[in-house]
Amino acid sequence: MFTFKIESGQTEVPPPMTCAYVLAYAVGDSPTRAAEIAWNELRAMGYVVTDMNPTGGQMALDDWDLHISERWPEFVDHFPKQKDVLEVLAKDNAIFGPFAGFEESH
Repeated sequence: MFTFKIESGQTEVPPPMTCAYVLAYAVGDSPTRAAEIAWNELRAMGYVVTDMNPTGGQMALDDWDLHISERWPEFVDHFPKQKDVLEVLAKDNAIFGPFAGFEESH
């Protein structure tokens, strides 16, 4: 799991927000590879990634449904179900949590 800070690129962060944080779930043969998968997917979505922090490492896929229902109960239907998660992540995809937008003063 990684938390990314993004800004508008080809895709805009909805105004008046200028940035957003998003939690990403990805798998790879190393933590670096997993981070690259999520980073590249955010870039492909049209965002500029400005920062990344490891969020807590690993999570057993058996805990997926419980994790999502506890962390984001209002968004449970947004996420793939536990039985589908590995299929999504095995294709070098990332799964993103809700984007938490904010206005950053410079």
